[in-house]
Amino acid sequence: IKLNEVVDFSWSPKRIEAEHKRQTKELMSREIDSKKNDPIYDVDESKFFPFTLLNTEKDIFAEGSLMHHCLYTNYYHSIKNHNYIAFHLNKPEDCTLGITCINGKPKFNQMFRKYDQPVQDSTRQYAFDFIEKNEDALISLFEQEVPKEEKREPLYLEQNFIQELIHDDLPY
Repeated sequence: IKLNEVVDFSWSPKRIEAEHKRQTKELMSREIDSKKNDPIYDVDESKFFPFTLLNTEKDIFAEGSLMHHCLYTNYYHSIKNHNYIAFHLNKPEDCTLGITCINGKPKFNQMFRKYDQPVQDSTRQYAFDFIEKNEDALISLFEQEVPKEEKREPLYLEQNFIQELIHDDLPY
């Protein structure tokens, strides 16, 4: 996708940054139309309410765009390969929850508001409670077979990131 617009590098840094943001927003709004709307997981998504399962490429791309974070660029292939699950939560805070599977169990990975701002401790606890309450349903998502034509090996960066999670000393 090309915008066919020119950036004049004699502009002030503030103007260049504003133009970059505008053009990025335009590119992303055009790109979303090319994303698949096929479900990744075969599941009744309403069972996770009030969390919204991000279950299509289009959902994941839109979430990353709306929340201004890297869900699509860094996690889409892991989600597609059933190695990562993402949810959106509107209340008590508008945020994205990421869950990974370690030793066969769903584990909290991260939860951020727009622009990667941290959530409140109470929202984080709400996510831990959600994961615990829905453990069996989450395990069944991780265990669903990935269609052969969709499967690919994780990128080196993804493999290292997942390895770091396993050896993570964080208290949560």
